[in-house]
Amino acid sequence: MSERCAECDAELTDTARFCNRCGHRVASAEPGDDDPTGEIDIVGDHAPTERLEPDFESLATTRLMDSVTTDELERTARITATEEPALDARLEWGDGDRPFDDTIDDTPVAGIAIDPDATTTALPRTVDPDPTPPAVLPPAVTRPRPAATPASTAPPIFRPTVMAAIGVIALIVLLVGLTADLMTISTTAGSSMSDVAATIGMRTGVWHVDDLASNLPIAGLLAAIGLAIGAVAVSMGRSWGAGLIGGSGLATAGIAGLCAGLIEYPIGVATAFAAAGSSEPFTVTITRDLGYWAVLAAGAIGVIAFFASINEMVIDRLNDLNPIVAAVGALAAGVAAIGPMIPVADGTWSMNWTIDTSAGSWPTVLLVGRAVQLAGLAIGGIIGFLCVRRFGLGMIAGVITPVVWMALSTWIGVGSAAIGPGHRAPGGASNVVSGLSVVGVVATATVLAVAGAIAWDRQQHRPSAR
Repeated sequence: MSERCAECDAELTDTARFCNRCGHRVASAEPGDDDPTGEIDIVGDHAPTERLEPDFESLATTRLMDSVTTDELERTARITATEEPALDARLEWGDGDRPFDDTIDDTPVAGIAIDPDATTTALPRTVDPDPTPPAVLPPAVTRPRPAATPASTAPPIFRPTVMAAIGVIALIVLLVGLTADLMTISTTAGSSMSDVAATIGMRTGVWHVDDLASNLPIAGLLAAIGLAIGAVAVSMGRSWGAGLIGGSGLATAGIAGLCAGLIEYPIGVATAFAAAGSSEPFTVTITRDLGYWAVLAAGAIGVIAFFASINEMVIDRLNDLNPIVAAVGALAAGVAAIGPMIPVADGTWSMNWTIDTSAGSWPTVLLVGRAVQLAGLAIGGIIGFLCVRRFGLGMIAGVITPVVWMALSTWIGVGSAAIGPGHRAPGGASNVVSGLSVVGVVATATVLAVAGAIAWDRQQHRPSAR
């Protein structure tokens, strides 16, 4: 008959030294060679220097935990371990030589208590990245682009162009012509010819632009300012910059034509003085200096600048100005150009283009120069308005500004010898400007201001950058 444990009354085997259920030592076990509680003698060189005392509590606890396994605990552990949803894809090891072993049971070891409340939050699983790229790549993430900076706030880029170079060259040459000596007249005649010189208005010395007309230097300076502003504007990509250079070039050509024509008056007087008879021989020397040739060169470059600017007008496709305002402006520019051609007193229309060498008539060069200024005013004003572009506004501003000064300064009486646009009307005095000319010039400037205000307002309310 087998023994039973004195503590838990569990059945014991014949050779048992401890109870398998509670770990209690069997009372009949005697210390001996097989008794773990006895002394262990190890014969040999490796005998321990002290005896090993077994830990009965640890041994009993381990045996107890191994034996205490219930279906309830096992089922609870399985449910808790599988609360996280299963992965759709099968996990693979990073090492290709090691296949996934689905026979391994990942259930916690039986006997370990698991608190259900502590496992409500599933921990994320870490999957080793697959070195092989997937067959289908995930869609790329599209990041929104930053909003574009409006053209009005964007910093301008300064890029000199051929058009700007033409404007700068015309500016420099024009300034040289306005400041340098135009002509020098000298004579070896004695005092016996002084009465003749005073009678015909003979004058010796050096001539400058202000000796021809008191308001011409400022008119030329206004054209030079237009060339400078236009060169800077076109280098910064402004469409009206090229138009301003073209219009200022037409104004420069007109001023150069007037200077070349007006200088023929003192030359004609000097020639008449040289032809007068005298008991003593004398000579008259007429020298055209650097200023004269610079003025002519500036006029020629101005015409080139106008034709070069036409290409920029074709490039500027933003024709959004008011066509009604443009039509009125073109009409006003035509009136401003025709006004100086209307004859007064005993003048006739034919005097505008008839070459006459009689006394009191216009010199041929002056007739040509006068026609150049009035034609430039008409062409620049009409084309500038009817193109309905900001380029046209720049052209009108360049061609009309010097003319406005010449008309108003002559009408008000600024300076001692001011001249109006086109010098004077046929049959009229040189220092008198007709009322029609003043009305046409002022109307052109006014319509230009209105068109410029409309263009500015549309530029400010344009939603997109140019």
